This record gives sequence, structure tokens and C-alpha cells, in this order.
Amino acid sequence: MLNFNDISLQETAFYKDVFGKGHLEGHQEGRQDEAAQLVLRQLKCRHGEQVEGYAPRIAELSLVQLEQLSLELLDFQGLADLEAWLQALPDPPEDVE
Repeated sequence: MLNFNDISLQETAFYKDVFGKGHLEGHQEGRQDEAAQLVLRQLKCRHGEQVEGYAPRIAELSLVQLEQLSLELLDFQGLADLEAWLQALPDPPEDVE
């Protein structure tokens, strides 16, 4: 019979692969959430509290889009510019089951 008592689950390649992927996904989600919060704070400083209505849409943006927006918003003159920037984004792909 095989003796599994000497093998730690954390030392297996499967565990390391699964844990590593989960760790990277969590790290990516954390970066994206923080970037969205930063963009909202920047917008709020420049354009006031009315930007809160855009929070759900901004939270859906990818990290790359958030980084682009953080630079673009420096040139925005008002919320119309934000609205136009968001409207110019391609539609997100639909979930395929």
C-alpha cells in the first residue's frame, strides 16, 4: 500500500498550483478594487460628490481601463467628459455558458 502519511498536502504540485492561482487571482482583484477606489477619489476631488453615481460602472472596468482612466481624467473638464469616455469603451463580452 502507499504510505501517504509522510506527504504534506502543501508540498504537492497540485496544491501549489491551485493555491498559487488563487493567490494571483486574489491579488489581481485587490489591485483592481484599489484602482477603482483611487479613480473615484480623484474624480470626487475634481468634480464633487455627483461622481458616486458612476461608482458601479467604474468598478466594472478592468485594471488596464482604470489605469487609462486615471490618466485621462486629468484632462476632463466636467462629468460630460467622463460620460463620453465611458460611452466610448467597447461593450464587455457576454458570458457564454
